[in-house]
Amino acid sequence: MADSEVERKHAKRTARVSFDWTARAPNDLQIDGVELLTGLYVAQRRLHHGQQVFRKAAKGGLQAKVLFYWKERSCSPSGWWFCDEIGSHSAYAFARGEGGDLSEPPEDGWVVPVQGQPVLRGLCVKMQRVPRANRVASKTTPRWQQAWDRNRIWSGSDNRFKKALLGHWRGTNRMGVPQTYEVVEERRQLWCKIAIKGQAPSWRRISISIRRNKAYFGTGDMSLDLDDVKKQPKKLVWRSERTWKKAFTWSWAGWS
Repeated sequence: MADSEVERKHAKRTARVSFDWTARAPNDLQIDGVELLTGLYVAQRRLHHGQQVFRKAAKGGLQAKVLFYWKERSCSPSGWWFCDEIGSHSAYAFARGEGGDLSEPPEDGWVVPVQGQPVLRGLCVKMQRVPRANRVASKTTPRWQQAWDRNRIWSGSDNRFKKALLGHWRGTNRMGVPQTYEVVEERRQLWCKIAIKGQAPSWRRISISIRRNKAYFGTGDMSLDLDDVKKQPKKLVWRSERTWKKAFTWSWAGWS
C-alpha cells in the first residue's frame, strides 16, 4: 500500500493513553513519571517505518511525547515506542506488537526499556476514530470537548475533594522541607506543580481514589479526611496510612 493510501486510511485516528494504578501487582517496581505518558495522542500525516506517528501536544509546560513504530535495526527491536521525539535516546515505554495488525499500537503488554524490562502493568492504549458525523461539529465545538471523555473520578464526594485542592498552597514535604504547590485542572485531570526554593519546579499528575469519606493520594499511603476539609477549607492535613500520627499540612495561599 502506498504511503498516501495509508494516510487516507488512518486519518482522524487518535490514541488515548491511560494508566490504572489498581492493576499493579505487589511486587511491581515503582515507576516514576508514567503519568506523563497519559493523555490523547493524535495521528500525524507523517509515517515512520511504514506506520503512522501519534503525537501528544505539549501542554502546561509538559514536554510533548510521540508514539511511533520502529522496525528492527541497529539493536533496537521492532515494536511501538513512547519517546520525546523519534530517534530520541529517552525511551519511556515499549511494546513489541508482534503479529496481528501492526498499523496501530497494542492495547497492553508495555514494558520499560531498561535492563530487566519491568512490566508497566496498567498502561493502556485505546485506539479511537472520530466519526464522520462529528467532523462538522468540530467547527463549533472546542476540540478538547470532543477529544476527551468524562473522567469518572470527578463525581459526588470526589468532586468536593477536587474543588478543595485547586489553587496555590504553602506547606512541607514528608521530610519537613518547605515547598509551594499549585494544583490545576487540565482536561478533567489534576496536576500539581511543586516548587522548592533554589530548584526548578516539577509537575505531577495527582491520582486520587475515594473510599468511604477519605481521599487517598497517589499509591494510597497518604489520606485526606473530607470532613476535615469541610470544617477547615483553608487547611489540608495529609495523614499517613502507614506511620501512626505522621502528617503534613498545606496552608491556603490563594491564586497568583
